[in-house]
Amino acid sequence: MKRYLAVIGMVSVLSGCAFPNRVHRMAVEYNTAVATMADELVLLNIARAKVGMPLHYTAASRLSGSITVGASAGFNSALKDKTSTHEVDNQTAAGALTQTIKDTAVTGGDTFTPSVGGTLSTGPSFDVAVFDTQKFYQGILSPIPADTVANFLDQGLDGGVALHLLVVRIEFALTEKVDGYGEKGDLVQYYEDANTPPKPMSFDNTFPNSAAFEEQVKCYKLATGKKDKAAAKLAPVSRLLGKPGQPNPLSISDLALLDGDKLDVEGSITADPADDSKAYLVRPASSKVAVRFEADDSCVKGLKAAAKANSDPNAQPNAIYLGNGEMLGADSKGNDLVFKVAPRVTFRSTEGVIRYVGQYLRSSKPVPVSGAPLFSLGAVSDRAVVATSLLRTRYAISQDNNLERNMGVVALIEQLINLQKEAADKPGTVPVQVLP
Repeated sequence: MKRYLAVIGMVSVLSGCAFPNRVHRMAVEYNTAVATMADELVLLNIARAKVGMPLHYTAASRLSGSITVGASAGFNSALKDKTSTHEVDNQTAAGALTQTIKDTAVTGGDTFTPSVGGTLSTGPSFDVAVFDTQKFYQGILSPIPADTVANFLDQGLDGGVALHLLVVRIEFALTEKVDGYGEKGDLVQYYEDANTPPKPMSFDNTFPNSAAFEEQVKCYKLATGKKDKAAAKLAPVSRLLGKPGQPNPLSISDLALLDGDKLDVEGSITADPADDSKAYLVRPASSKVAVRFEADDSCVKGLKAAAKANSDPNAQPNAIYLGNGEMLGADSKGNDLVFKVAPRVTFRSTEGVIRYVGQYLRSSKPVPVSGAPLFSLGAVSDRAVVATSLLRTRYAISQDNNLERNMGVVALIEQLINLQKEAADKPGTVPVQVLP
């Protein structure tokens, strides 16, 4: 009986150990499955963009699992009772009869046959969400907000990669009137040659202009800086408390509304209600992180030298952005003229980013960005980290080919899709003024 109980105890222990181990493995396997699926879906859409096909968006919206652990034990036995035998042995020798009587106790053999069984079954279930609603497409086709771009830059996104991947166009608006270039707010213009009228100066990163864009922005990148907003006086405190000439002193409940972040009071509040006119309700100064269009000073010097060497004395030379909100041009006499401008950046939509990566792959001579291809695909024979197939063609990101940059682009697109899933307004392209 003791042996029977030991077997049952062992089964219980084994089933108890199996449950947490299996839960641990399922959690890790589900995480891996979701990651692989998300990466492949992005790569599939990039492949579609490369061959000019429509893009489609899906995701696993729910993934859950159940575990059933069962245990069984059996115990078969054959028990034999003790028995006795009585034997009589008669022997005859030399005319005498000898009788030997033997009583023998025989013990039967007991047989014990334990059996152990167990079952462990898992039942995963999942839902696939199809993103095809109006709100989704309004979000996925809207330009990426500048605040989002600034956040990615602060999280370590390379400024050169961000410039090429996220920016459609860069323009420069005059902050004041400049003779020969335009009125305040006008876009700086450039001349293709002396015989054609000027055109708005812009760095256009749409195909087939991307090759020229690469040359235009080789001295620039996106970065972040602080955008400060000065404190603003809103109204005298007395105006908020009563009729003119009949001020009421601030109460404790009134003061509790002034948290110092959104609203504050400038000046002293005294016991005399007449002094309330000397105190002003103000919106405090604030600062936030904003996108900055940054120039490499040493690289810009080379641009200036090249522009002077190739300038036509009979035509106004084109302006060069120096950084820090300044542009170098020339006055009517051909002398150097430095004037202030405000960079305006137009960001892509999330779908525009995917389309751009597909077009980059389509280029016969893709230009490196910050020392490496913006995105690249591995050979069929390479070890694939992410792989998919489209139109009987295999596309893969391999371990041996630009892995860190490629997976960084995939991760960025995944995050942008999740951030831009919905929007209430129709998509529209709006230039954003960034810090110089």
